[in-house]
Amino acid sequence: MIRLVRMPNYLMASGKRPVFFMGFLNDSLADRLLGGPWPRFCDELTRSGMGMPFLVICDNHSPENAKKFCDRLHGDALSAYGTQNDDARDAPFSELTAFAERFWERCEATGTPAVPICMAGWDRRPRIENPVSWESFHLKPEAPRNYFKRGTPEEIAAHIARGVSWYARHPGGAATELVLVYAWNEFDEGGWLVPGLPPPAGEGTARLDALRKALAAEAAVR
Repeated sequence: MIRLVRMPNYLMASGKRPVFFMGFLNDSLADRLLGGPWPRFCDELTRSGMGMPFLVICDNHSPENAKKFCDRLHGDALSAYGTQNDDARDAPFSELTAFAERFWERCEATGTPAVPICMAGWDRRPRIENPVSWESFHLKPEAPRNYFKRGTPEEIAAHIARGVSWYARHPGGAATELVLVYAWNEFDEGGWLVPGLPPPAGEGTARLDALRKALAAEAAVR
């Protein structure tokens, strides 16, 4: 991990604080981390000439739970790996983005800075058809309908640009823009930015092209 952090393109906050996102925590795991591995890692970073980690604690559903672990681990901000409404049924993409944007506000309402989680999509039907061994989501009767329709490249880009704008208005003290996107390549869960097959078989680079345009427009406004 130290070698990774030393790479010139590793994301830093406030000059020399390496950014870490940590999620899927529980009390037992937090106890194990605090019992030695995490303090030792932080000490090693310091001895290597870097600052303490800028730690973002992620919880997909509960900002309050994220704050609990953020306080225990002396973290800096809250976010989520991905967030979505379990009650959604064949829902439009706009409902997913609205849910995520409300999640930003819920995180900030805890009194801890938030890193906006932006959703490129949520549709786990491929995983229902091809279940994985570590979960039972596919067995739920409502599972085939718990998804959001695919957003256009422009809709996805506009949502992420709103995340960047939101963070600029609610700075988390990181001295850099921090926005998390779900996801680069979560294909079987419906969230991706990675280029696909060229049209007409796929979108090609349309999502990245739209994102580049939207971010440039957002930066020009600021």
